[in-house]
Amino acid sequence: QELAQRGVGTVILSMKLTTVDEELMRLSRLENQIRFRRDGTSSQMISDVRAKASEHVFRIFEVLGRLPAYQTEQTLAGLQMEQQRSAQLLNTVLLLTLIALVAYAVTVVCGFQWISAPLRTIAKGTSRIANGDTDHRLGSVSRWNDEFTDLAANCNRMADRFREAEDSLSA
Repeated sequence: QELAQRGVGTVILSMKLTTVDEELMRLSRLENQIRFRRDGTSSQMISDVRAKASEHVFRIFEVLGRLPAYQTEQTLAGLQMEQQRSAQLLNTVLLLTLIALVAYAVTVVCGFQWISAPLRTIAKGTSRIANGDTDHRLGSVSRWNDEFTDLAANCNRMADRFREAEDSLSA
């Protein structure tokens, strides 16, 4: 029933706006007549055309004044519901964004730890070997058999060669 009332209201509004549009077109025609008649026409004719134009403007305002007010209680209630729904949707989007940012931060921190911890272990071990402790060997630096494990094995091989070179020079 409410939709039917809205439909009837829309039809009435459309008809009134069509009337306003027609009056505006008549007013435009009168304005053109005034422009074309200025050259040599009597001031009485121009006054008549202006009076007709004023009459059309008055009719336009009259029609606009009769338009229904659309700020009824139902419309306001509908707008308030839409505002609440929009606010809830905005809160949901903000919450999801916050969750995504937290997940991103956790991923970055874990990724940084996953990369930096084995590198720190390798850096400390190679520093000890470089300072002359050729007996030092790097243990397992990563839980997986990855590039860090390969790097640690190569550092240990290098330390073995340093040790062999030292032994051959000492002998």
